[in-house]
Amino acid sequence: NALAILGQETGRVIADVGTTKFRPPYTPVTMGAMAARSNGKLFSPLRRLPVHEWHAENGAKFEDYGGWLRPAFYAQKNEGEQAAVTREVLAVRNHVGILDYSPLGKILIRGKDAAVFLNRFYANKVTSLKEGRARYGLILDEHGCVIDDGVFVRFAEDHFMVTTTSGGASRFAQSLEEWRQCEWPDMEVIITPITTGYGTISLQGPKARILLEKLDCNIDLCKANFPHMAVRKGNLQNVPVTILRTSFTGELGFEIYMPRSYACALWDSFIAAGDTIGLTPFGLEALMVMRTEKGFIHVGVDTDSRTIPDDVGFGVPVRKKADDFIGKRSLYRPDALRTDRECIVGLRALDRNCLPMGGVILAADEKALPGSIVGRVTSSYFSPSLNKPIALGMLKAGSTRTGEILTIFDVDGMYQAEVVSPCTYDPKGEQLHV
Repeated sequence: NALAILGQETGRVIADVGTTKFRPPYTPVTMGAMAARSNGKLFSPLRRLPVHEWHAENGAKFEDYGGWLRPAFYAQKNEGEQAAVTREVLAVRNHVGILDYSPLGKILIRGKDAAVFLNRFYANKVTSLKEGRARYGLILDEHGCVIDDGVFVRFAEDHFMVTTTSGGASRFAQSLEEWRQCEWPDMEVIITPITTGYGTISLQGPKARILLEKLDCNIDLCKANFPHMAVRKGNLQNVPVTILRTSFTGELGFEIYMPRSYACALWDSFIAAGDTIGLTPFGLEALMVMRTEKGFIHVGVDTDSRTIPDDVGFGVPVRKKADDFIGKRSLYRPDALRTDRECIVGLRALDRNCLPMGGVILAADEKALPGSIVGRVTSSYFSPSLNKPIALGMLKAGSTRTGEILTIFDVDGMYQAEVVSPCTYDPKGEQLHV
């Protein structure tokens, strides 16, 4: 069309105008791009959970989390957000909570070289993991910086499943495929993203096992045969499921994976069975409070593009790994070996006010900005479990500054906080192993 219009304007036929210089492959401009902002909500459609309708009917207040429309909390009657989150946290800590965890990234890795292949991606050791077990792992880029985290599970010698953050699922799957095709094409590995094909229901709390045992399940759920960070396959209510015993709350926890089409039915079964033991649905805000109480990092919130394993407490195990992995070489550069790097710490507010998330920590001799900044507040909530404000932050040489009083600056004013351990709830981890 462009050639015809140009010929018409210059008095020539298309053959005399000639052709353009483009060569395939090329990508045409989409009609959506031309429409630009006119397409409203369809510009970036949000994915919905398998049990979305149930959440909407039961008071869920939805927000965008990594491209998914997920419940932030469930409001009862005229409940505000803080009251709802407090109720949900206490329900998980004292009874049992249920979370639609379907956006959790899920990727299957199969093949003769699956273990060696994954061992090159995780800063933690993969090849030593036993069948039927799981391990938490950090994923680094080539600069040694943390870009994602999750759990990797070994079903068999040549069969793994890895979980990622919800927003990082497609990115990590693409990275796996790129390295397999471009750098290690000789490795026998099949990569299958299954995030949207499988639903995930998370049961968290001291009564989680009791709830599971109320349903028809052929998996032995007892503590001795199903310990923390173990995985089992079987049937639940005649539905084929994979159950992973893990926790982002610090409580006894089970993650149940099933084909997406069964998620609603299993959810309804849990809701019905949990009526007599205090089962409570909880949202992402309650989950964030509980993981902060435990000092668990949230990649992208408590980390940034400069964060290495040493900064979040994983320097020792990562540096003990003899095998090569992506980013390992960068962990031995002078900058990575500095003793004054920002690292994760707990922050105890000296009054009853929550510290401002994003507030900057000033050097000892500074009283206001502009001035030297030595850190920042990354996560901050009021803890219903401890009945006080809690926070995490990144602080220069933070591991050596426990007990120090800090000044934090925010546009709303100045705050004082003490450096404490990141874990403020159940520091011995006893609740994980009940």
